[in-house]
Amino acid sequence: MLELIEANVEGLLGQEWYQLEGSVEILRPFDEATTQLSSETLPALSILIPVLKGLNHGLEKIISKKKTGANFARQVVKTLKARFPDFSDDCIDNCCLTHNIRLQ
Repeated sequence: MLELIEANVEGLLGQEWYQLEGSVEILRPFDEATTQLSSETLPALSILIPVLKGLNHGLEKIISKKKTGANFARQVVKTLKARFPDFSDDCIDNCCLTHNIRLQ
């Protein structure tokens, strides 16, 4: 799990620590996605779309709460949507994915 270690590091100001905390917040959904995709018990391809949706959801939460790094999170969401254009918020897709017993 990603953690921000509270240490007295010379040269870092309060604002820089604040920015680092925002970076940790943005990287947390990536940590979770990486952990899920590296699982040896589930085939990675079958969980790719749910993991992408979870990643997108985590980043959207950061954006909506206007946390530090929201601009970066916005750019990552834009890049995800450009990289995976078939990635949709379609209700039928969501229902099928959330009710797939293999993913529970």
